[in-house]
Amino acid sequence: MVCRGTPRRAGPLSFAACRRLATTLMTLRATAPAPLASRALAPWVGRFAYDRDEFFRADGADAEHARRRSESMARLLPLLETGYYIAGGHLER
Repeated sequence: MVCRGTPRRAGPLSFAACRRLATTLMTLRATAPAPLASRALAPWVGRFAYDRDEFFRADGADAEHARRRSESMARLLPLLETGYYIAGGHLER
């Protein structure tokens, strides 16, 4: 694949290095770039901390929408904590 045509006299060390290189290249190809990029960019991006009210109004929603979101989250939280959720009217795990 990567090291075709390696001379036989190079020996097992060269084969091991070639195999290691091929494995590394294939691993890098399969690695998701987003986590690596987010870690690299984290120092330049500010942190956000919201209290409960600010969280539900983060997109500029009015008080009524924030209240409805809060109530919806309160109803959803027990289902998420137990691992049960409603899909298509059926209770599934």
